[in-house]
This record gives sequence, structure tokens and C-alpha cells, in this order.
Amino acid sequence: MNHSVVIKLDVRDPDLSKIREFVRAAREGKLVVFPTETVYGIGGPMSVPGISDRLVRLKERTTDKPFSYHIGEKSMLEFLHVSRTASFRYMTRLFWPGPVTFLVLNQAGEKIGIRYPRHRVTTALINASGEPFIATSANRSGQPSPRTAEEAMEQLGDAVDYLIDCGKTECAQDSSIVDLTAKTPQWVRRAAMAAEVDEAIRKVEAGKFPRKKILVVCTGTPAGRRWRPCGLSTRSSKREWPRSSR
Repeated sequence: MNHSVVIKLDVRDPDLSKIREFVRAAREGKLVVFPTETVYGIGGPMSVPGISDRLVRLKERTTDKPFSYHIGEKSMLEFLHVSRTASFRYMTRLFWPGPVTFLVLNQAGEKIGIRYPRHRVTTALINASGEPFIATSANRSGQPSPRTAEEAMEQLGDAVDYLIDCGKTECAQDSSIVDLTAKTPQWVRRAAMAAEVDEAIRKVEAGKFPRKKILVVCTGTPAGRRWRPCGLSTRSSKREWPRSSR
């Protein structure tokens, strides 16, 4: 019988050596349960053979419902060859990282779902793997999405290989899902941040949103201030998260 490995991590100061342990296991094909700001998810690196088939069997759901990709930073979109429309750039600038999954077209014309969670441990996990995760909520199909590690274990049991326990999730809802493949964004699932997403959709429908890419250039540092990279807060620039060695 398989025995799950459960490790508790402090989201404020996670043990990076433990995250690397999870990454090594995931690359070997082990399924990892991880927290997000909405619910606990389960998955592994997209390049692992058979990862989608294992998730289908675990979830007990049909094969016609593809799983989403989870990224740890926007640069990982390069792996997915996403067609970046003006509405995609606008919506992701507003809601990523955050509890909104977007359906988009890749350059092959396939519709895929992408999620960029707002969770320090999970983005560190994905970034350390060096590629997006294929992932889904850590529950059986048709059952409630788990907000705690205990709820995930109750549903999945020993089918879980590794589990990261960071306590109860921040949100009391699943992630929202918005389809960006049509002329204007379309709701697929109204959930977290629905009111804010509604407002953004109305702006896209009315054409009242920025369409051009914005380039920010740092030209110098004001006198008496310490330099830090553009777009990074003092807190986020204090610590580097693990990266893949590949």
C-alpha cells in the first residue's frame, strides 16, 4: 500500500530544502498536493509522462475535460505558446497572480486553461521545477473542492504521493474561470473575485481598456533611496526562490 508523505510548511517562511524534495519527487512522476489561495490542487510538471492519465484516474472523471496549466511566473507562458491578445494582456495584468483561470488559444489553435496562483509556496514549487504544472483541484469529480490538507486526504487517501500542508486556504471559493478565446471574455465559472472580473469584462466589451504594451524603463535612483528592481517590492526582493537547475 502506498503511504502519503505529508509535510507542513510555513507559508511566511517555507523550508526551501523541502520544496526541492517535492520537486525531485514530482519529476519522478509522483503526484503532489499543494495549496493555492482558493483550494488545494494536485498535479506535477507538464513534461512528466502520463501525468494527465494519472489525474484522470485519480479524479474519476471523463477524459473530455482537460486539466489546466499552473505557472509560477508569467515567463512560463513561453512553454505554452499562448496567443497573447489585447484582452489577454489586460485581464492577466489585472488578475494574475490571483484566483482566476483563463482559457486561451495556443499558437496551434488549441484551447487551454492557465492559472497563476497567488501562493508563495506553490509558485516556489512550480518555479523550482522549471516548467508549468498540469494540475486540478485535489478532490474526486463531483465532490467539494478541499480547503485544507485534511479534506484533500479524506477524498484522495493513499492515492496521494506527496502533500504540502500550509493550513486552510485564504479564499472560501474556487477560482473563477473566464474564456478569452471569443471576441469578448465569457464566463465559464463565476467564483472568486466575480465582481472585479465583471467590471473588467464590461471594459473589454466597451473597448475601454489599454490595448498597447507598456514598457517601463528604470533610468536612475532618486537620491537617498536604495536601488531595487523595477516592479518588485522591498519584501519580494529580499529572498530568492529556488529555480530549476535544468
